[in-house]
Amino acid sequence: MRRTVTLALAAVLLLAGCTGEQVRADAPPARTTAVTPTPTPLRACELVTAAEAASALGLATDPTPTVDTPRECLYPGLDGVDSVNVVVRPEAYVRGVEEAAITALGAERTTALPGLGQAALVYDIGHQVQIHAWAGGQYLLVTVSRADGGGGLSGAARSLAGTAVTRIVAR
Repeated sequence: MRRTVTLALAAVLLLAGCTGEQVRADAPPARTTAVTPTPTPLRACELVTAAEAASALGLATDPTPTVDTPRECLYPGLDGVDSVNVVVRPEAYVRGVEEAAITALGAERTTALPGLGQAALVYDIGHQVQIHAWAGGQYLLVTVSRADGGGGLSGAARSLAGTAVTRIVAR
């Protein structure tokens, strides 16, 4: 303990000597600018939980993700075909990007999804529904796939994406 105090005192004295200025005992403390830490972005598997994926896939138990990285999460169904996939990456929204995506994916299966983040669209091919959304400086893609087409697949994908966007914005 005594050695630690001695080393700390020596460090303070050494630093004071390095400034070339004398340190007065009655000097006011130096002011520093407060730095607000940047919050760590949520991991993809935190944006959509295993329980939420299980509900979307009609599973009785929570699936274990086969991919779990900061930017991607893949929850498999029991058959190896059904799945919930979440991809998130830093990307600022640029006005008009959703219209370009709708054109690229095909307007017959792609529609704008107002009220979700800064912009969003849904791409529905029956057995798979993708929700693309921009919110909080992030691009989010939630894909729900079910081989049987699953009744309510679009609603399940929209619900998952809505929850994920809420979590992104709250961060």
